Amino acid sequence: KDTQKVRSLLDDMKKRGLPITIATYNRIMRVFVKAKDPGAVDLFNTIRRDGPQPNLETYTILLTYHCDKVGYSDDEEETAFSCETILLLFDEMKRNGLEPDLNVYNIMLEYCAHVRDKRKSLKFFEELKFRGLVANINTYNALMAV
Repeated sequence: KDTQKVRSLLDDMKKRGLPITIATYNRIMRVFVKAKDPGAVDLFNTIRRDGPQPNLETYTILLTYHCDKVGYSDDEEETAFSCETILLLFDEMKRNGLEPDLNVYNIMLEYCAHVRDKRKSLKFFEELKFRGLVANINTYNALMAV
């Protein structure tokens, strides 16, 4: 299994005292997200606690994980947790000085489509335009899905 493989590689890197960059953590998180494995959240919490500093890609990966959870999970409690978490992560990212790019806004609009929140979707759409970003086909598809 891919997630077991990357866990093993990460453990080996740590044992050898190799520096683990945010790019390495992001690659590993992508494997977890692709497998819909909650290890993505655990790894993010480890990064937050121990470093290195999460970057825009780190947040994008985790936002994607939670947005997908909202879209496919049948577990109401899990969905509620992801709904709350996605908004908290978006705010945390901005508080940490990271400016959302179009990809992040598209994820947030997709989230709004999953939860049928027209008000928030319009807020995110106005915000991305205010920041000078140009909507693409994914942006409009997410807006139409709300």
